[in-house]
Amino acid sequence: MTAPSPPESPAFFPAALLAGASLPLPTEAVGERLDRFLATVLKTEGVSREKVKEWIKAGCVLLDGEPCRTPRQSLTRGMLLRLSNLPEIIPTTCAPAVDHADALRMLHVDDDILVVEKPAGLTVHPAPSCREETLVHRLLARYPDLAAMGTERPGVVHRIDKDTSGLLVVARHEKARQTLAAAFEQRQVDKAYLAICHGVPQPTQDRIDAPMGRHPTRKTCMAVVPKGGRPAVSEYRVLHADPDGRWALVLVVIHTGRTHQIRVHMRHIGHPLLGDGLYGGQVRRPGDLPAMRTAAARRQMLHAWRTAFAHPADGRRMAFLSPLPREMRGTLLRLSRRCQRVIITGLPGCGKSAVTAGLADAGVPVFSADACVAELYTPGADGYSMLTRRYGDRFLDENERLDRRALFAAMRETPGLRQEVEAMIHPMVKTKLDAFWTAHAACPLAVAEIPLALEAGWETGSAAGSADLLVGVHCDRAERHARLRQSRGWNDAQIAAMEAWQWGEAAKLGRCHLVVDNTGAQDALPGRVRALRRTLAGLRATRARREWRRLALLLQTR
Repeated sequence: MTAPSPPESPAFFPAALLAGASLPLPTEAVGERLDRFLATVLKTEGVSREKVKEWIKAGCVLLDGEPCRTPRQSLTRGMLLRLSNLPEIIPTTCAPAVDHADALRMLHVDDDILVVEKPAGLTVHPAPSCREETLVHRLLARYPDLAAMGTERPGVVHRIDKDTSGLLVVARHEKARQTLAAAFEQRQVDKAYLAICHGVPQPTQDRIDAPMGRHPTRKTCMAVVPKGGRPAVSEYRVLHADPDGRWALVLVVIHTGRTHQIRVHMRHIGHPLLGDGLYGGQVRRPGDLPAMRTAAARRQMLHAWRTAFAHPADGRRMAFLSPLPREMRGTLLRLSRRCQRVIITGLPGCGKSAVTAGLADAGVPVFSADACVAELYTPGADGYSMLTRRYGDRFLDENERLDRRALFAAMRETPGLRQEVEAMIHPMVKTKLDAFWTAHAACPLAVAEIPLALEAGWETGSAAGSADLLVGVHCDRAERHARLRQSRGWNDAQIAAMEAWQWGEAAKLGRCHLVVDNTGAQDALPGRVRALRRTLAGLRATRARREWRRLALLLQTR
């Protein structure tokens, strides 16, 4: 004999419940939470658990004829369940006039989903603290059918910060919302962002696995926390690095969706986003502040650039790209306009100081190695202190000042001493030069007059602090020597000694990118300086166009 089958549970029809019928609870509901049970049985009707909770708190769920406002209510045998006065439209806790519904850029629209580009400065959905127009209000004005979902955030399955721009996927009905929400929860949606950060992350590609939670003291902020945080995983890759290491454009892929995740993770590795007032902190990196101020980023430089997911209705793969918005492109352009750093060099008497003075008269910031050395030789300065520690009072006059003529004569007579002095003084000059470049990083052009730039090994190149161009000044040998005799009182031996310390003119000018001919009447020099400025400006414009073409190709924004 077989045991009798247990009696079947009373029929329980979700559609009938939604229509207002009063139904006895089935056996499997006994002991279950009210919100969990309702979410389970109504899932096939496209009703989410969050919506169920809203109905319960609004008094729309009746147990034995009485409203139950407790989602955690435990169900008991024999209870009658009924739904009453279910909301049909979105609540109006925050319903400003909608003026920009048509301004939204829609990348995709069908009966199930919307893919929209959210501009920076627009909150995604209403909240008690938000009394302004939101993306949801604009979408409702344009697609009224969203209101049928009966929630303050109809169709919203993921969010981006108010001041972050880029792609959002919105469901048009509850069933699509549930499917997309499950895909997000199961990490089946690809989300990639473009960001501009302070400094250049090292390594240039890495994975950040750092759990996040509420900041221990700043309750409006999130933070990487040592324990108790929720898993948070991001991957970044540097797409473009500033040659001076001040900033980088990075691609960030997130595998979890924590609040402020990218902003917190980038700060965690020491490279906060440019313009991030909440997580940027007081960034202090050599050389970056003038350029960052010039960039004038008014919001965090973060853009939801790419998303890919399975369509909730038929499962086909959908992928979308959103070009960088204008303000981020403008920021990249301003950041890419590096100061054009020019070194002017040449043999003694060629007129390089006159060329440098002409540029200074035009408002160009200038640096003089000779003036720097003179400053280092003043009593108490670093050069003076080092020389007196090494040589005592050998090169001091009766007033204990450095006798540069005596030092020059000794250096001319003893090559080893000259090399020793240069090994002490040149690094000091280079340090001052690097500080000069840094101080004028936001200027379009800065010029340094360095007679021994090539001899000291200060070549141009991509390293931080290097110059971009060498400009040589040429003058016929006889004319140069005549100028030195007249202006400096040098004799032939002194001229020969100074020239012996430098490369020959052919070798020196051959390493220069540009050459200014300063032979002949000096009244022609202002015109030659103006021509040099025009040439340098043309080279800056060419560099800026080349840089932007590279970025545009990289970002596929052309």
